[in-house]
Amino acid sequence: MKRIMLISMIMMSLAALSAAETNWEFSRSFTIQAGRDTVASLEITPISAQTENYRIGMPFNIEDTQVQSSVNGVANLGSGRTIANWSLISNTNFDLTIQAEPLHYTGDQAEAADVPSLNYILTFFCNLTLANGNQESVEFSFDLNGSRCSTNHGEASTVTDGVSIFPAESASASSTQFYFDLLKGENIGLEQGAFIGSLDGTIAFKFSDDVTQAELASDTYPAGSYEALVYIRLKEKE
Repeated sequence: MKRIMLISMIMMSLAALSAAETNWEFSRSFTIQAGRDTVASLEITPISAQTENYRIGMPFNIEDTQVQSSVNGVANLGSGRTIANWSLISNTNFDLTIQAEPLHYTGDQAEAADVPSLNYILTFFCNLTLANGNQESVEFSFDLNGSRCSTNHGEASTVTDGVSIFPAESASASSTQFYFDLLKGENIGLEQGAFIGSLDGTIAFKFSDDVTQAELASDTYPAGSYEALVYIRLKEKE
């Protein structure tokens, strides 16, 4: 009996020794980015609501408190619901123009004409990485109610009116165009105004102040699907 116990203890010691001498290997990946002449890339990736248990992403309920401008009379100071990821890389200075139409009912066509469209605010969050090594958080947004847009670099904020830029055929007549100069006033660190850097961030949605929680819950807006088209264009600064 004692001999069996001794053998067991030796086996346990050998197992512990073997574990201590195990070499673990891990692997990670990274992407090398480079460019030649003028090159730019813009990607928008919608987030599926199912991937995050409907806490973010699309589709969403238009009566969800996340997307209201105010809830029970209290203003919603947040940016709303995160609906997409976006990223941009460019090796030249650029402008962003965004054309957006109001959210509208896409159900029964005979009924759709009587359903009012819905104004909203889209807020873009991003981390700006410049060629000189500087990094900065940038936030810019537009509001279809009043056709105004703003850009925030840290504590500095610029508010401008929406400007028509895209040709009329690119979206509905009810759409509004907004212009953003995200690099304005930035020391981008390269000669002749060239820019090599990247933006990565998220897009958030909430309704404008003229859309009330009570109105959305009323018979004015029938059950069904609602949608809006948003066009984003990246253009080299002339």
